[in-house]
Amino acid sequence: MNIDTSKIIGHIVGISTYDKNNFIELWNKTNINKETTLIDLNTITEKILNDEKMGLLYNKYEELMNNKIKSNNLKIKDLEKKMTDYWKVKMEYYLIKYIKNSNKYILLIGYISYFKNHKININLNINTKYLVKVNIDDNIKKIIKYNLDNNRDDIIDSNFDLNYLNKDFLTKTRLNIIMVYKKLNYNLMTLNNIIKSIELNYYNDKPKILYHCSTILHDKKINLPINDEEFHIITYTDDWLSMISPYIEDNKLNIQKGIKNKKKYVKITNDDIKILNKNYYLYEITDTLNFIPYPTKNNTYKYIISKPIKFNRMIEIDNIIDNLKKLDINIIKI
Repeated sequence: MNIDTSKIIGHIVGISTYDKNNFIELWNKTNINKETTLIDLNTITEKILNDEKMGLLYNKYEELMNNKIKSNNLKIKDLEKKMTDYWKVKMEYYLIKYIKNSNKYILLIGYISYFKNHKININLNINTKYLVKVNIDDNIKKIIKYNLDNNRDDIIDSNFDLNYLNKDFLTKTRLNIIMVYKKLNYNLMTLNNIIKSIELNYYNDKPKILYHCSTILHDKKINLPINDEEFHIITYTDDWLSMISPYIEDNKLNIQKGIKNKKKYVKITNDDIKILNKNYYLYEITDTLNFIPYPTKNNTYKYIISKPIKFNRMIEIDNIIDNLKKLDINIIKI
């Protein structure tokens, strides 16, 4: 089945159950919420898991698992495949149905992967795909607290999977989800930034040119940074902004920037000047359609993409400070 993604303005993965009300409150404060329909994919998965056919498959699966006979192993694998295939077909069916019946744009939340094996998933052909960035330890503690507070009777009656009270299990699951959705080109951001990014992407036109500066020499395409925890390529609307925010594998810069009396300036330490005193490569990108805005305090000047991107041309820079001066940027040492 082919899912029409033209009406989907974004998909957010990783909103924990305890934080869903907070998300809805934040989303309802946006201007865009009245123009969109919110679809929770986790609710669709629950609907699929509770339907008659899935129930029959699961009962057969449980029966074979309880018998613990080696000859059942192939049958068990076959049933697992039937369940995941059934989930995928039904998920696509419901998505197509809901999108077709909506006269608004669509925002998806929840997992578009099978809860027992996130490698079984549907890869949406959109750029506004996000995974919520959290402190994993804090997040796991909140999940366990939520599960204890809201599933007390099920826990007492032994109807609750105790894995969802286990820190190691929940941590492993979260890390697995991160790796799966990283491969699906999802952007890792805080929930607040995700909402702002979706809004900015909806209302603003894409810039015609973007710039990426790096210590890495790329050939034809700029590849995703290997060690970057947010696994996306960062670009800027102006060359000088890119030059003072280059991708460096081993160092972090702390340069202040701004415009005062219509003149651009940067405030920079001697340590940062030393870091910038090496070869850099400035890439000009004209294929900007698939980039999404990364929220900043003032104007929107930062854009990201979570997959390799072709560049139009490359300029080698042997001294960034000298180049900033040529661009009439005021250099202020602090």
